[in-house]
Amino acid sequence: MTEPSPNREGRPRRFLLLSAYRADSHRRWADGLVARYPAFDWRRLELPGRHFAWRIRGNPLSWLYAFDAAVPDAIVATSMVDLATIRGLNPRFGRVPTLLYFHENQFAYPRSEGQTTSIDAQMVQLYAALAADRVAFNSEYNRASFLGGVDALMQRMPDCVPDGLAERIEARSELLPVPVDAVAPVTSRDPRLIVWNHRWEYDKDPDLFTEAMIRLAERGVSFRLAFWVRAGRARLLRWRGCARCSTPGSTSMPRPIGPATRRCSAARPSSSARPGTSSRGWRYSRRSAPAASRSCPTHCAIRSSSQRGTGIRPATSRR
Repeated sequence: MTEPSPNREGRPRRFLLLSAYRADSHRRWADGLVARYPAFDWRRLELPGRHFAWRIRGNPLSWLYAFDAAVPDAIVATSMVDLATIRGLNPRFGRVPTLLYFHENQFAYPRSEGQTTSIDAQMVQLYAALAADRVAFNSEYNRASFLGGVDALMQRMPDCVPDGLAERIEARSELLPVPVDAVAPVTSRDPRLIVWNHRWEYDKDPDLFTEAMIRLAERGVSFRLAFWVRAGRARLLRWRGCARCSTPGSTSMPRPIGPATRRCSAARPSSSARPGTSSRGWRYSRRSAPAASRSCPTHCAIRSSSQRGTGIRPATSRR
């Protein structure tokens, strides 16, 4: 974005910021954007980050009476916003410059088991990209996977297919990474520290990560693990792998129940398997976090920075 400048009337430029799914990453991006450009006159319209299928199709209805009479100088919308419908329902926005920002795209978003194969979310983003004056992506992968997904979708369209949709969008696109705050350099590094800095949800493939941690423990590799878990509130847990008992995780972490964990007392045998809870056939248990520390039959200790909370459930599709 360019440096703020007043409009022809000498007042600060009015920017309308639309975010239809205020999840953590979208919230941080929107808050950071407004904070970095305080000279603009921002008006923000945001919807809670839940009920995904309704949010991506229903945000024009949720905002049907939310727009005031003042016409903004520009509109910045996230890719969850049905920008084409909003411009159609509000003709006064027809000549307002619009920027559509893609945090992620529905063509590349991983599917969970049991999820419907509806193309509604993909079509919303396609129409929004066509309706926007400029389209920005947070990475080249995001842009390439979106444009490739558009081409693949058009190949499925049975007839009356327009030519060059991906090229039309690409010509108006640019890369705009999410800004991050500077991190102070550390005086020392821990080569044995492994950090999981993602949500514990299916699209991040926590099964693969858990399996890798189990393999390291089984090979006798000593390491520390730090990760964030949302269980009512975020808590930082640290876990130390035990080479003797191959303990795969703490009792406050969703942990696989199966052959890989049979040697640790923290594992609770599963009497019945629930299909679909894990791509690798594991069943997650839900148990309370340890009070301060808990030891396995040999010598490893699991310590938690929080003495309250419960284990989180296995994440399913956000839809």
